[in-house]
Amino acid sequence: KQIRVKQAALKSRIRMMVKRVQRLSRSKRK
Repeated sequence: KQIRVKQAALKSRIRMMVKRVQRLSRSKRK
């Protein structure tokens, strides 16, 4: 059960990082 929680946490963190990267790339492009 703990493994599932860890995987979910990693996925959520990856999504947050992707969102930040997308925002940075957009600001840089402008």
